[in-house]
Amino acid sequence: MPAIIIFRRFPMPSISVYSTASFILLSLSILWAHTTILEACNLPTDKDVNVWTYPTQDPNASQPPTSSVTLSVNVFTLMLDEPVCLVLAVNATYCLLAIIVQIIQKLVFGKLRAIERQHMRDKFWNFVFYKFIFIFGVMNVQSLNEVIVWISWFTAIAFLLLLTKLCKDRFEFLSFSPNTPMYYHWKVLGLMGFIISCCLLLTVSCVTKSFMFQASSPSYSDIHSITFMLAECLIITVKSLHVIIRYCIHLYDIQHDELWERKATLVYHVDLSMELLSLSINFVHHLHMLFSGNIWLSMASLVICMQLRYIFSEIQKRLLRHKNYRRVVANMEAQFPEATKEEIEAQEDQCAICWEQMETARKLPCGHFFHSPCLRSWLEQDTTCPTCSIALSFSHENKPKNSHPAPNPAAGARNQAPGVVQHRNHFWHFDGSRFATWLPSFSVEVMRTTGLPANQQPSNSQLDTMVREVQDIFPQIPAQVIRNDLQLTGSVETTTDHILEGQVTIPTNPRLPTAPPVATPDDEHSTFQIQTPPSETGNRRFATQDAASTSASSAPPSSPTVVGGRFSKAPQEREQVLQTRRDELIRQARLKYLSNKKVDKPA
Repeated sequence: MPAIIIFRRFPMPSISVYSTASFILLSLSILWAHTTILEACNLPTDKDVNVWTYPTQDPNASQPPTSSVTLSVNVFTLMLDEPVCLVLAVNATYCLLAIIVQIIQKLVFGKLRAIERQHMRDKFWNFVFYKFIFIFGVMNVQSLNEVIVWISWFTAIAFLLLLTKLCKDRFEFLSFSPNTPMYYHWKVLGLMGFIISCCLLLTVSCVTKSFMFQASSPSYSDIHSITFMLAECLIITVKSLHVIIRYCIHLYDIQHDELWERKATLVYHVDLSMELLSLSINFVHHLHMLFSGNIWLSMASLVICMQLRYIFSEIQKRLLRHKNYRRVVANMEAQFPEATKEEIEAQEDQCAICWEQMETARKLPCGHFFHSPCLRSWLEQDTTCPTCSIALSFSHENKPKNSHPAPNPAAGARNQAPGVVQHRNHFWHFDGSRFATWLPSFSVEVMRTTGLPANQQPSNSQLDTMVREVQDIFPQIPAQVIRNDLQLTGSVETTTDHILEGQVTIPTNPRLPTAPPVATPDDEHSTFQIQTPPSETGNRRFATQDAASTSASSAPPSSPTVVGGRFSKAPQEREQVLQTRRDELIRQARLKYLSNKKVDKPA
């Protein structure tokens, strides 16, 4: 830990100091290689004529003079064979690349923003990690020359990939910045053209197999290596074309004063096609890594499988987003009609989303008008009006007129009798013989029961707990509405599905239960009561109760109702419990009075 802290506090050298040191070290290595070759050849030197020749095995044969190109090639070959000189040459190459990056940054981007530096840092270390796994886990290189070739290749790929990412971030910043000078856009577009040219050059190099070490290392002409390199070039080319197309659309839009309403739709489909194409190439590229090398049950295979899972999830998310986009567009066109010119002129208002004048618009049920692309982008995130926040109801799907509705299991739960047990079974079978003969085959069936046992109503405490669970997820729905649906389903999961599918009706203006009127001191003075004799009052009360008991006995038995507990939190249930208990006490007193009256009659 202290070593890491000291390393972080150690000041990094500037680009000028690093360049000077790298140049001096490279010059010393070249001088050493040149001196070594001259000493090995044992060539005579002439002060007047600076010509050197190779010694031949035949002393009588004439030694033809060689050119300086041959000497340079020999020096370079010796530096590649010597490890120290090779490290210094690689360091000088990276120093030259750093200088080029600094020049491009000063000319095109200027000072980078904090978010751009963070993106560059994350992208760089992620690239280094995966390419390290590729070199030593997938390709399994053994010689130093192969390592140098692959490192040189991935250095060029990383250079182009980071520049593409930086151009994309800068385009997103410039596209949302008002009054951006035009030459800023042209500088970024020029750099993108340079990246495309480099990608095409690398692609041609991959196809023609024109590598420096092809003659000394025949393995570099293998079809797998060429395919890996070609995939990297294609990915960068697709990403660069994506940025260029988006840039052209943006420049075309800012050159015209009128509103381009189809821009959002065009940009969306360009993003969809390019992102899916890039992800598909990347997915196939990683599958090729997984199946081309002998990396089964290794750390490299685990890392590649994790990356494959991530890419597949990104493709799935993109397709789900497109499905949601199509659903929103279909519902918007079906339920929100286009406003007429008279209605738009009568409004004389701007779109509340983009603050631009409206030539064509969609009319919501609440009476507000919005551009179709703006409304579509809004409805992808929220299903309320952007102005008044009123909830907008959407149909689940647009069905043809002659189509039969598909069975809905969640909706059928409402038609079932209360308390019916609902089973959700999941069956999974694994056939090991499809992969290897020694793998077993087995099946797993998961049975899960949701809801209460049959013929059993949830108690008041269970209902309160279930209502709280559902209301934690949907706080905007009244508790009584949730309670009513729970009494039908007896399951939190089924009620949640009903709410998500729009099967639970939410009252727009729920009427709250009114409390009974409370008498005030003023009411006592303003009202009067007629006192009746106790005997008449008792006879009238018992006559009323006899009639009520007769009607109750003649009525058919009703279905069992849910009665709350004595200490329920709902006032309606407490009132119902007290009323039931009062009626029961009155009935028992009446029966006792009648039995006593029958006993006293004979006497």
